[in-house]
Amino acid sequence: MMIGWWENTDPSIGSDLIRDFCAIFDAIGVTLLKTIYKVFFLVANATIVNGEVIKVFYSRVQLILGIIMIFKLAMSILNIIIN
Repeated sequence: MMIGWWENTDPSIGSDLIRDFCAIFDAIGVTLLKTIYKVFFLVANATIVNGEVIKVFYSRVQLILGIIMIFKLAMSILNIIIN
């Protein structure tokens, strides 16, 4: 049975260079992922809009929806009376 050069398990300069290259590449990847995770975490915890602004916006949206629903209810009652 013939053993190819890729199946050699003896330590050599070539395998050490490949291992070192992969370790450097892995360290760069881990550092990059750590930085990206930190950026996402900071963006997720950032206060972009004040709580009071959200309350005012929510109350205005509620008011508009309430008016639309009252109009819809009035139209439904009128349709029932007409039919």
